[in-house]
Amino acid sequence: MGKLYFQRMHQFQVNARRYLFSVVLTGAAMGIYNLLFNFFVLSLGYNEAFIGKLVSLNHVSIIFMAVLSGLFMSRMKRKWVLFGGILSTALSVMVMVLIPERWVILAMSALFGGSQCLIRISIAPFLMESSGEEERTYLFSTAFALQMAATFAGNWAGGRLPGWLVQAGLALDAESGYRTALLVMVVLTLMGLMPILRILSQQNVQKEATAKLLLPDMMKYSHKFGKLMIPVLATSLGAGLIMPFMNVFFRHIHHQSDEMIGLLFAFGSLAMGIGMVAAPPLAEKLGKVQLFAFSRGLSLPFLVVLGISPWFGLAALAYNARIMLMNMAGPVYQNFVMEEVEPHLRPVAASMLTVFGSLGWGVSSMISGWLQVNYGFGPAFVGAGIGYALGVFSSWWFFLRPLRIGKPTSAPVISG
Repeated sequence: MGKLYFQRMHQFQVNARRYLFSVVLTGAAMGIYNLLFNFFVLSLGYNEAFIGKLVSLNHVSIIFMAVLSGLFMSRMKRKWVLFGGILSTALSVMVMVLIPERWVILAMSALFGGSQCLIRISIAPFLMESSGEEERTYLFSTAFALQMAATFAGNWAGGRLPGWLVQAGLALDAESGYRTALLVMVVLTLMGLMPILRILSQQNVQKEATAKLLLPDMMKYSHKFGKLMIPVLATSLGAGLIMPFMNVFFRHIHHQSDEMIGLLFAFGSLAMGIGMVAAPPLAEKLGKVQLFAFSRGLSLPFLVVLGISPWFGLAALAYNARIMLMNMAGPVYQNFVMEEVEPHLRPVAASMLTVFGSLGWGVSSMISGWLQVNYGFGPAFVGAGIGYALGVFSSWWFFLRPLRIGKPTSAPVISG
């Protein structure tokens, strides 16, 4: 398997390699952000309900931007969409950190969401256009695995940065420590722009056909798109209840320090990376949707252990196992969706993946923030389990059940 991996990686094109280099920098930056931003908000005197509002607003802006971008993405160069998304991500975090007023944080959270959307919806079409059929699945998984490895480093460093900065006299207290650490994240993000600038221009495919894709056409293919998106929506509804708050969970329920949570998040990112590296050969043996359903179904017992364990060690093991199994097939399923549509519809499909993923997070994260303030984490974990189970069941119902009765495993290619 290792030899095959290196063969496929050797086939990666120049643009793909430059994008992967950018992923290392931006992935480390996001590792710092994901660990520390909630703690920074709490240090300002806000509570979990406000964090839920920020996550919800973030994903509402993702949905809004995804809808617009899905219609016009093929008229724009992927390179400049990526560049704009990374640049505005850095600027939004910088403004939130330097001007931490309530309305500023809300506004910049919306900008941050829109920026992340630009990055997300351009990645899949960009990777499709920067790869051949033979190495494509490996490129998708390598990109996500490399991002997780970089996030590992960001999580590890982020857990230590505030303390180091205070000890070095560069920060006076916890709040200023978080602020300065997030500014380091901004610098790393800006550095990630340099490889993007070196990406060679690509000719986006079939602009004319995409430009003609109007609402009636989307309604025409809604049934096929719906089959592809319902598992994503169900899973995201479950994920939004707990995933944006895992750092708060381990601090409040298991009373862990920033350093220990950072180490836990780092190993969680490493576990995701290992899972994503293992996913392509497993998908070749099992099938893409089969792997998606099997790995996510297998993660459910670990979610239960994570939610009920009174011991931090057991909860940490369950967290790592769950996050590896839940996320290992994500890139594979994204690749599956891209293969199910014609090239000129891939930007639309990428936007829909973002819309339905963010819709679930946006709704459930606000609910979860309110639940935590009033009832704790218990109801959030129950809801997360239900959402994940529905995601697994719907993927089996739409794509695997027909195989048992002699029908095709997946939907026909969606054509305009």
